[in-house]
Amino acid sequence: MKALQIETVEQYIQALDRQPEEADRLFNDLLIGVTQFFRDPEAFEALEKEVIPKLFEGKGEADQVRACVMGCASGEEAYSIAILLLEHASALNHAPKIQIFATHIDEGALSTARKGLYPESIAEHVTPERLERFFIRQDGGWQVSRELREMVLFSSHSFIKDPPFSRIDLISCRNVVIYLGQELQKKLIPLFHYALRPGGYLFLGPSESAASHKELFGTLDKKHRIFERKETLPRPAVTFPLAEISRPNQPGVASGRKPPEAAEERDLPKRLERIILQRYRPACVTVKENGDAVYFSGRLGRYLDHPTGSPDVNLVNMAREGLRIPLRTALHKAVTTRERVDQGSQVNSVGW
Repeated sequence: MKALQIETVEQYIQALDRQPEEADRLFNDLLIGVTQFFRDPEAFEALEKEVIPKLFEGKGEADQVRACVMGCASGEEAYSIAILLLEHASALNHAPKIQIFATHIDEGALSTARKGLYPESIAEHVTPERLERFFIRQDGGWQVSRELREMVLFSSHSFIKDPPFSRIDLISCRNVVIYLGQELQKKLIPLFHYALRPGGYLFLGPSESAASHKELFGTLDKKHRIFERKETLPRPAVTFPLAEISRPNQPGVASGRKPPEAAEERDLPKRLERIILQRYRPACVTVKENGDAVYFSGRLGRYLDHPTGSPDVNLVNMAREGLRIPLRTALHKAVTTRERVDQGSQVNSVGW
């Protein structure tokens, strides 16, 4: 409004009506495209040493290493990760294929990224060896080599409303999450967990973290914001799309919702499945590593009791007398060894 010398919001809305291109200018101003090759060099060095080698473990020529760079802006970050992956792959005898998906919502930035043509100033952030190997000198700048450009697929994609990727080995989403509201941030971390394969890695910006979702991600490098995906049961619910998107009403359907009978028919299989599980499935509890229960199934009154006082979801504290010691031992052993533990003999010896 200041740039256009407009004093009120109402006048600015009128300007938007008169000049549709102003909406595009506003949209581009809202996007923050500050980026460079190997931004935060120490973080990329940590990624190179602590994560990149693990992505190739157990993979051969028939396999793929899949990475995703979200909010890639003009492509420097995506190409930086591509360089690290290609450098490691070149040292292997039978390297897997490398595929990088780089996404953004600004088509102008994506066009720049696809061309891979950057000014001479990138020499401040890219070593002479890498410039020689991965770039071609052009008049007034450097162009990313064809080999590197063919590894990276740039596409317009919003992780808030578009379907997520899956089976990804590494997600890099740096300096994007901090610009989202808290509700979206809470939903985004489970979405990353869904998109990553078991044991995959999440690379965030210096002001971002996944530490609030300890059940989903373990911290590999706290300083440089590198996290490792945990396998968790039950899997977290992923709401999608992340933000509510208003849709025009359709004939016979209020507010875009399906008729009640359609919803009831859709939910019937889930209701039947729930009834069958309640009647025939053995009693069980799913817990976190610290013993806190996250899911109950079946009739558990024979084994668990709610102690007097403040609510407590810790399984050991809820266990009936005689079951606590073998249960605590089994949980500790399972967490430590990551193997199946059967305490049946100890439980039977105390009369269960």
